[in-house]
Amino acid sequence: MDLTTELLRLQRQGTQYVVMQMLPSAIITTFKSADRIGFGPMFFGTWTSTDPDFFKLGKGIIRDRLLMQFPGGLPSDPMSGMKIMTDLWSRYKTVTKFDASYWEGVVVAMSMERAFVRAHEKYGDINRETINNALESFKNEDFGGLVPNVTYTKTDHGASFKASIVKVKENGTYVPLTKFFIPGKEKIQLLK
Repeated sequence: MDLTTELLRLQRQGTQYVVMQMLPSAIITTFKSADRIGFGPMFFGTWTSTDPDFFKLGKGIIRDRLLMQFPGGLPSDPMSGMKIMTDLWSRYKTVTKFDASYWEGVVVAMSMERAFVRAHEKYGDINRETINNALESFKNEDFGGLVPNVTYTKTDHGASFKASIVKVKENGTYVPLTKFFIPGKEKIQLLK
């Protein structure tokens, strides 16, 4: 895929920021197309913007032009949940350092595991209904900082809507730029 034509249109309009909701490989293609035409805006992506291959494919291309919304804790944050992540890296060896897609899997697995245990403890049975009821019992549930505290209700299964903005570095690290905030409800506070 080549995005040169679309990026030329944005460049002619004086675009300074490009917001993307694409897979990591398409973001690399976007960067290559932007380089081809000398287009240098800041790019913003969602927390699904990276995966382990992103940094291999983007070597020399990512530079420091990608910011992304990230709904979780990072290795630079002091939190107990990161110990779980590092233990899993060592145990399963599927990744060797922090990876946003691996983070997602760990957070989902932790949430479901806690719901299964709670369903068994409260109802003596693990099925669709008891798991749902267990999830709906999460009130400000703490997952060691890997994700902002989670609340489910009967009418809202959103869990947490908080996120921060992070800079994605070409070396595969993520640098937090803001505190966690709820988009549209809370003011963004930059970190110093």
